[in-house]
Amino acid sequence: AERVAKHCFEIWQVMERHKQLGFITLALAILLAGWRLVRKDHLNLRARVISFLLLGVLTLSVSFGAYLGGKLVFELGVGTTSGQ
Repeated sequence: AERVAKHCFEIWQVMERHKQLGFITLALAILLAGWRLVRKDHLNLRARVISFLLLGVLTLSVSFGAYLGGKLVFELGVGTTSGQ
C-alpha cells in the first residue's frame, strides 16, 4: 500500500506510524514470548507482574495499530479504488 497510495502528508504520517507500531509490536511479542520460553513459565511474582504489564502494552500496541490501519482504509481511502 505504501507504494501505491496517493501521496499526501497526512496519509504518509499515519502510514509511517502504523508501520513503526507494527515493528514495535513484533519486537515486543518476540521478546515476551522468548522470555517466557526461556523461563519455562517458572516466574516469581515480580516477573509475573512485569509479564502482565508487557502483555497489556502489547495489547494496546496491537489495538492502536489496528485503529491506524482502519483509519488508513476507511477514512483516508488507502487501498481502495476511491482512494487511489
